[in-house]
Amino acid sequence: MYKYFVFIIFVLGCSSDSTNSNNSNTIEELQKAAMKQYMDSPVLALPMMEKLANLYAENKDFIGASGTYYNMATIYETTLDEKNKAILYGNKSLETAKLAKDDAQQAKLLQYVGYLKGQTGNSKDGKKDIVDAVMKYKSLNDENGVATSQFNLARVFYIEGALDESAHFLNKALSHYRNIKDDENIFYNNLFAISLYSKMQQTEKLQAAINENKSLIPSIKYEGYHKLEFERLLKEYDQ
Repeated sequence: MYKYFVFIIFVLGCSSDSTNSNNSNTIEELQKAAMKQYMDSPVLALPMMEKLANLYAENKDFIGASGTYYNMATIYETTLDEKNKAILYGNKSLETAKLAKDDAQQAKLLQYVGYLKGQTGNSKDGKKDIVDAVMKYKSLNDENGVATSQFNLARVFYIEGALDESAHFLNKALSHYRNIKDDENIFYNNLFAISLYSKMQQTEKLQAAINENKSLIPSIKYEGYHKLEFERLLKEYDQ
């Protein structure tokens, strides 16, 4: 799904030290310039964003650095389809999140990078990262984070052909979303379920996923990827 780009603004505390003052000005100016360039072209903003992330790190604003590296990773993934570069900057984001001792950010990055690793053929490390994300989310009592990670784990198992394991983790994620009546995520997870059950030749479960999604259309934002992908699947299965 499309990831919206968010800049994290860093403001240094007041100081009589001229070096700190100059750094603050440099960061704020670069942040504004990078945002302006991003609005015109995310790809052309990447060099400025890297400078910005490095400045954040130099000034020990590891939260700002982690957020900026993550934004770079999503541009490489979604705009350029360069998943190895996305993994590189996802890992930089993870390392700075560790320095910030930000467990929630670490969990988000572990499941994000883990899925990217699965997509690029490194499913063993990818699954390990996602399992680590599940454990972190559980320690934070973040059930939505656990479900997101379980869904990504299902997709990595699917990529490597372990379909029973994929179905197991998909059902865990869907069970959570049904319990909290999160129709958007039920619909999104079912798009994957349709492909999975088709591959498993489980026609009853495939039809159940299609029927559930049809029933959810009035309660969700039925547009963009959701609409295009579901209609493609309906056409594929003569629905």
